[in-house]
Formats: sequence, structure tokens, C-alpha cells
Amino acid sequence: MKTKIIVVIAFALAGLQSASAQHATIQPDGKKYKVELIRQGSDEAAIVQTLIFDNGMLQTPGFNSLGFKEATAYLKQTEDYFTWVSTVNSAGEGAMGWQGTIKGDKIEGTCVWRKQGAQPVQYNFKGTEITAGGK
Repeated sequence: MKTKIIVVIAFALAGLQSASAQHATIQPDGKKYKVELIRQGSDEAAIVQTLIFDNGMLQTPGFNSLGFKEATAYLKQTEDYFTWVSTVNSAGEGAMGWQGTIKGDKIEGTCVWRKQGAQPVQYNFKGTEITAGGK
């Protein structure tokens, strides 16, 4: 009986260590990503944007001049990647609903920009993490 309890405790501790080590290695908080937004159904040039995840918030600094403010980023960790959603709002320019995945240094997803009185505009995006070296 004593041996069984020790084995159960050992497995439980090993599982906790593994989960926390995995969580620490891919956490997107505090990271920046350079993305290219491509409007669906259009030949327009891609819009280059930076997405910043910081303190549980999503920031879109390239859209700050349009009045978009940072917003909560809802993240869910899966086995080896994150899924996330966020909606940033602007009093004059509407709302941008973002959703995507982050795996390692890669990010991709969709963005829907909704303005009052206009049809929603959908974008696909892909990008990579901006590292300390600027890449």
C-alpha cells in the first residue's frame, strides 16, 4: 500500500512539472508578432501590422491612429500551441475581431473589421515573432 501511494505521488509530481515546463516555453504574453493581413477576395497589397500580447491584452499599434484600443486577449493552451481571440474597438472605426493560433514563433488567423453602415471586411493573416534582434 505504501509503495502504491509513493508511485501515485511520483506520477502526479512528474505531470505537474511537465505541464508547467511546457507552459513556460511557449507562453505568448510579452511577445510581439509581425503579421501580414490579406483582404479576402481582393488583390490589394498586404497590410503589415504588429500584434503585441502583454499582460493578457492584445495591442495593435498600427491601428492606434484610427482610435483602436488594446483589449483582453482570451488564450487557450492546447498540447503544443495556443488559440486566442480578441476584439479591439474604436469609437469612429468600429470593431476588429481577431482570432488565431500561435505555435512556436508562428502566428496565423483571421480578422473581421466591422464598421457601422458598411459590410464586414475579412482578412487572413500570418506572421512570425519579432525577436530581440528585430526579426
